[in-house]
Amino acid sequence: MYFWIKSLHIAAVALWFVGLVFLPRLLLSWHRRGRGSRSDYGTFAINTLYFRIMTPAALLAVVLRAILLLQVAPAAWVIAKIGLVTLGVLLHVYYGMILYRFGHGEGRDSRTHYRHTRWLPLGLLLGIGALPACKTGG
Repeated sequence: MYFWIKSLHIAAVALWFVGLVFLPRLLLSWHRRGRGSRSDYGTFAINTLYFRIMTPAALLAVVLRAILLLQVAPAAWVIAKIGLVTLGVLLHVYYGMILYRFGHGEGRDSRTHYRHTRWLPLGLLLGIGALPACKTGG
């Protein structure tokens, strides 16, 4: 059972972080085009990615990891990993706030902002993936 829970957890994390990496790219594209004739499609694609793919994957990843943490003794790498995942959740919520502002016709961040924030999830994912290698004894 542990194998299946862990496999599903890894798949959910991968799906969530692919969305976190891709969403700023969609926002940048939407920002460039403005609210022209294709903005309805952009809104649909961004909302589908965020609400129907990323958010369920994030919830599933966090819940499955909580189940797996019940079987692991607390260690420094686990606490650090929880910290990085918390940053990932905060980034997810931040993107949700951007979508909310876009939906209400407010706030258009600069293109540079999206170009820089799109690399944050990759750094988080690399850190989250590298931390289990720090555990001692295997």
